[in-house]
Amino acid sequence: MKIIIYISLLMMLITTAFAADREQEKNRKLVRHYAEVMKVDADFCDAIARIESSYKTKAFNNPKKPLNKETWISRGVMQLTFDTGQKFNKKIREKTDLFHAEKNIVAGIRFIKYLFNKYPEASPEEIAQIYNLGETKYLQGMRNQSYENKFKYVYYDLKNQYAFN
Repeated sequence: MKIIIYISLLMMLITTAFAADREQEKNRKLVRHYAEVMKVDADFCDAIARIESSYKTKAFNNPKKPLNKETWISRGVMQLTFDTGQKFNKKIREKTDLFHAEKNIVAGIRFIKYLFNKYPEASPEEIAQIYNLGETKYLQGMRNQSYENKFKYVYYDLKNQYAFN
């Protein structure tokens, strides 16, 4: 009897892992699709989604923010705050909409496009810093070297990977 229970649990774990992988691959394809449609560097958008959430729809982050400041919690594939999500996708009306992969990805890519247009002289690393920190913190001189290192590694790996396709 115990062996049947163990096998059943193992099968559930394997099924869950495959479902998560399929969801993440679907989200990755959505990121690349919308980046191409909006004429934004698909490798850049792909790198941001990978670093921010590993393409997970239900990802969230609350870095040392008071719980009553819930609008500051980053959510979804592109790890957007509610304010940023609403600004760049009018279909985002509630905080839970940030967990809708397509709405979140569209808003995130529109935000990235906005940053590239607003800072045309900025390097991809600088745009990634602004995306990660927010414009205000970046303009105040804050930097996240760890994030920049991760970004460079992932972004240039994707550039090389897709250069031969």
